[in-house]
This record gives sequence, structure tokens and C-alpha cells, in this order.
Amino acid sequence: MTFPTDAYTPYGYLHSPEHVARSWEDASGGMIRTSERFLGMGWAYVHPRRAIFLCAGLELGKAKLHSRADWAAHGLHASHHSSHLMIFRATPPGCTVTLAAFRLRTGMLAMHATLHAETAITGRWGWLLDADRVSGRWKAKDDGAVLTGREPHTLLVRNSMMRRLERRPLPGVWTPFHLDAGERWEGWAVLADHLAVADERLWHAVAAIEEEKRHADHTFWSHAPRLTGDWPEHWRRGWVYDMETTRLLIQPPGGVFRGEWPAWMAAWPRAVLAEGALDLDRLGLAEPVRAQEALQTLLRDTPGDQVPCVFRGGEPNMVAADGAVCGTSPAWCLPVLHSARLLRRRPDPDQIACIAPLLARYLHWWLAERTDSDGWLSYHCTWEAGEDDNPRLDPTGTGDGIIQGRTRPVELQAAMSLSAGILRDMFRQIGEPDEVAHWDAVAREYAARVQRLWDGATGRFRDWDVRAGRFIEGSSTYWETDPNRFSPLSLTPALLDLPEEQRAALRRELEHYDTAPWRWWPSWSGTLGEVAAALGCDAWAARFVEKIVDRVYRENDRRTHVPDERPTPGGAREYWPEPLAKFTGNDAYGWGAETLPLVMRHIAGFREDDASWRGVRFMLVPGLPDGWRGSFTLANVQYRAAAIDLTYTVADDGTMTARIVSRPSLPCCVMNADGIVLLDATDDAPMPFPVHNGERYAVAMGATTR
Repeated sequence: MTFPTDAYTPYGYLHSPEHVARSWEDASGGMIRTSERFLGMGWAYVHPRRAIFLCAGLELGKAKLHSRADWAAHGLHASHHSSHLMIFRATPPGCTVTLAAFRLRTGMLAMHATLHAETAITGRWGWLLDADRVSGRWKAKDDGAVLTGREPHTLLVRNSMMRRLERRPLPGVWTPFHLDAGERWEGWAVLADHLAVADERLWHAVAAIEEEKRHADHTFWSHAPRLTGDWPEHWRRGWVYDMETTRLLIQPPGGVFRGEWPAWMAAWPRAVLAEGALDLDRLGLAEPVRAQEALQTLLRDTPGDQVPCVFRGGEPNMVAADGAVCGTSPAWCLPVLHSARLLRRRPDPDQIACIAPLLARYLHWWLAERTDSDGWLSYHCTWEAGEDDNPRLDPTGTGDGIIQGRTRPVELQAAMSLSAGILRDMFRQIGEPDEVAHWDAVAREYAARVQRLWDGATGRFRDWDVRAGRFIEGSSTYWETDPNRFSPLSLTPALLDLPEEQRAALRRELEHYDTAPWRWWPSWSGTLGEVAAALGCDAWAARFVEKIVDRVYRENDRRTHVPDERPTPGGAREYWPEPLAKFTGNDAYGWGAETLPLVMRHIAGFREDDASWRGVRFMLVPGLPDGWRGSFTLANVQYRAAAIDLTYTVADDGTMTARIVSRPSLPCCVMNADGIVLLDATDDAPMPFPVHNGERYAVAMGATTR
């Protein structure tokens, strides 16, 4: 499979590993992103905010294509939209224009323009320079132009001596052309974030590197899952934006990190365990080995057993009021769960043997440093909780204020039990009986503590107020709701083995959460999806996810910044407020791409085996929205020993069948929840079998299917 060519939004980001942050006030290198006003890309700097873009202009007779609005009138879109290569396309009168943009090397952005004439055309092509809040003046010099001032940049254009620059609509250099029907014109330009000169070696490298980028994209997508068939267009493209945002944030070795590591967001790259585990679990859908190695780097090289939040050089950026260096907790985004899911997708005993002790070190730290004299876990500050400033945990609403020992949060005890149970299974897999026994005991102890936080009178688990000696009472406001009454994290115990009475009560409690703000933040939404699945509320999860994904994918695929200048389309973002005009966060943010696993687990309903490490076994729980008709394929899922295509076909009368194709071709057995065999295919011809939305089907593939 190759990169999925489509009509993507002409906005987005490119991978820019030279962008480095050392604190919230110190960043250098710049991100590479699209210009808002003109067709092009360039360097965007975050402190202070400023940018310089290399843009394209075209004049054909009276037609002047300068602004994005000018280009949009001629079908502007991106046919190729990856984190390494952007290819814009438009069809002005009499020709087709393609404009490829890619990072050439450190501090250099290259562009390759091509005009294919369909009729005879005469005009001129412009390489334009848009400096936003950057002082200085562009001056022509030989085959380039230099931005003078404190931040020099250079424009280089192949086969063009710049005797002067035109100043309208932007500073730039124009090249006239005449093409007969069938002829082609090409041009190349480079924008450097420093003083630079060009020679033939540079121009010879440009075409080769563009092809390398294209080949790398084809290679990545040859083993990445995708949506094909009759999925809505914005879903199909939104899935690609999510996966490419995930690729965008993987950083090369540097600073304290000896291997690749997840940066969680483009603007302020730093290591954070919670978001990093989500990002690597997602990357593992396409590149499991690379993702597992990056997880090992994150756990091993981040300086501190608690895996604190740090910038690349090891500079801590989450420090409590008393000077304690902090990291995110086992409850925030459930990092141990996602680490295990990444390992189970492609079990490798050597990787498990490396990663399990590192996760154990992390949990040991929490047990040693964040428990009170009675053994209850609590947060040191709300930053550790992930819910910054939440009055549920800190009535004064601070992020760095010291709160340890004041509350016994439900989710923290439940997450420790869940995480310890996962570690027990990891150590059992690699034959470490002493570790198995230890973590089994921890899992049991904290499961018992969770039960002590059950309030039978209200039918829910509740946080304990240590000073008052009772469950937390009172009301407060956090994201327009009362966190003392409503918190998705209070449902985390559903991931444990609970009595049916409690499970039934939590199902009733879950009904309160299909609303804002729980649909706004990936961290909360992801937890709710996992909880709903654990409670067997699959139809609820499908409805919840469909409301998020349909809206968010439409917004990510929009073709203009208007009416909302931010966030930038074409990538995942920090959160999903309603309406979009409320957005005040960051673009190119990893956990915003959690819409992808939400679709995979709750709409396509492909859920990996979380109980064992062997065999191609998984569960299907279809959750297609009501009214959808056609064929919907989740293609190329890399899972253990196979690549799997899952297709649902919904007939006009609403009846649904499923079909599973694997490479290599494997025998397949499918059973419904009652244990009735729906499919027992032992030959190479995949057969359809009946399914229903919201029902569960166990799938076993391979030599031993039952």
C-alpha cells in the first residue's frame, strides 16, 4: 500500500526536529507549518511568536493567484498530506499546478513547483516571502535574497539571478514562462533560517530528498491501518491527520535521550509519560518495534524514577511549590495500560524484559513517595493529577500547590491496582515469579482500597476527604461542571473486577457523561471509552465517540481558518471545544489524535486481546452510526502475526455482515457472545458472517482457532 492520496486540506505541519524548547520562555529552531494568508510554508517560532513563510504566486493573463483565497477559487487542496511531505494542487485556467514542500535538512525548507499546461499559456511564477512580526528587509543578492536584521534568513531560487525583488503583493522573485499544450515547467526554491549559499550539489540533492520523503511515506503507510470504502470523506482524511500528527511528534535522539522519544506536542516538545504512552500506543498501530523502542527510551532516559515531565535537555518543567519535580500519575491517561497494549500488539520477550522493570520502577516510586502512613495514594499537586487546578483535589485551584495527603482519589487507587495487575502479567510472561507474586499482592491490596471508597448510598465511588473524615462534599466549578459530583476518573474502578451490583450502578452513572466537557478533552474521552467497554456499554461508547469524531474530523478537515483562525486544520489539536471558536490551546498535539483509536475500538470495534500474549485473537464490536449504508473497511491492521482487513457491509434494509481478510491467509473462527460459531473458515476464501451493532464477537485466527 502507498500513501493514501486524497483531497486533503491545504494546511498543516511538517516534522521539524530542530525545534527545541528548554523552558516555557526559551525555544529555538522553529516549527514548519503553512501560512494562513498565502499558499506556502515556513518557519514558525514560538517565543516570541513570529514566522517567515516561502509562498507561491502565479499570474496568467488577468488572473492573479496571490492569496489563499485566490488559489482556493481554483480547487486548491493537498493531494499528499504527511508530516514529511506536503503536495498542494490547483487547476488554474489551462494548467495544473503542484507544489511540493518538505524539510531539506536542518534549517532548510525546500519547495518544488510544477506547471502542466493543458493549453498554451503565458504567465509568470513567483516565489514570495511573507515575514510575520519579523523585522528586517529582504535584499536581492546573486542567486538569493537575504533578510537583514537580527534574524537573517535566506531565499535561494534555482537558475535565477535576483537582480531585484518585486515588492507586491509580497517581496519576491518572478519568473516568466510560455508553455504550449502538453509542456511542463518546473521551479525549485529553498528557504533557510540562516545565511546560506547555493551550489549545484544543493540543487541535485533537492529532487533526491523529495523522492526519499515520498518513499518513506509509502513505506510507513504500507503497514499503517487506514479507512477505505464508504466512510465519510472527513473521517477518512481525519484518520490520516491523526496518524501523521503522531509521526510528527517522534523526536530524534538528543539531549538526555539516547533514542527516539515522543514529544507530545510540536510547539513545546517535552517528555510526558501520560501523553507519551498514548502517542506510542497509537504509533504502534503502524510501527510497533519503533514505538516499543521509543517507550523504552522514554522510561529509561527521562531523569527520575517518577518519569518527570522534562524538556529534551532534562530541564524539569513541572515543579511543585515546594520544589518537588513532578511527573504524571498512573491514573492520568493510564500509561501502563497503553504501554501493555503496545507490547501485546507485537509481543517480544526481550522488549518486555526491558520495559517491565522500568514500569515497575515507576510504580515503586509512587508507592514509596506518594502514599501516606496508612498506605493511601494521593497527588503531590494537581499537575501530577493531569487535571490542573481542579478544586476536587485542591479547593484553592492551584496547579503547583501542595495537596499530598489531603484526599484519597478513587482513580489513583484504582489505577495502581490495574497497573500492578498488568505488571504481574508482564513478569509472568517473561518468567519472573517473585515479581509476579509482588505485583499480584499490590493489585489485590489496592483493589481492596478501592472498595473502601464505594458509597452505597449514592451508588458510586467517591474521593475521601482526609481532614473531614468523610467523602468529599460541597460544590465547585471546573470546566463548567461540578467536579465534586462529576468526574470521569471516578469511573476508573470499572476497569477492575467489580461485583455486578457495582457494575450496574456505574452503568447508570455513565449516562451522565455523554456531554460537555467530557467530549472536549481526549484524556477524559479516552477514559470514558475504556470504562464503557469494560462495563459492556458498547452502544453508549459508539454514540459517544460518533458525536466527537464526526465534529472533530469536520473541523480538522476544513479548508480555511475563517471564521476561526485557530486551530490550524490538517492535524490533531489539544482539545475539542464546542463551538470551535472557544479553542485556546495548541496545534499539532498528540493526544488530540486519540480520535483514531476511538474510531478503531468503538466504531470499527476492533479490540485487541488484553488477556493473553499469544495467537491472533481479538474482539469485534461493531458500532457504525445509524443510517450508514455501504461497505466500511478498517484495512491493514498489523496485529501479531498478521495484517488484517475488516469490512462491514450494511445493506439497504440495515442488515449487516462482516468479512475478515488476513495476510498471510489464516483460518478464522468467529463466535458470538452466546458461544455460537458464526464462521469456521479453514480455506483461503474469506466468508462473510452476520453481525449486529453493539454485539460482541470473539475472533481467533491461525492454526488453533478455538
